[in-house]
Amino acid sequence: MRDDEIDTDAPAGPEPRSRGRPDARGELDAGTRRRLGRALRAHYADLLSAPVPERFAALIAGLEAASAADAAPAESPDATPGLEDAR
Repeated sequence: MRDDEIDTDAPAGPEPRSRGRPDARGELDAGTRRRLGRALRAHYADLLSAPVPERFAALIAGLEAASAADAAPAESPDATPGLEDAR
């Protein structure tokens, strides 16, 4: 390609240094992560603002209750202090 030609197939956005590609550690640079985050939030904005269906809300409440019950200390009189309940 000559210097006066424009590459119209090149992706727009990321700075030429990274072109949005991961670095040697497999991580994207901060600018690319910000642009990706903004694009995903814009794409899924309707979904994020939609109400949670009652069925899902009930499932989440049940999971939170079970998690809180698992985190509570054992109330059994025969429980050995310092040992967790082996379920």
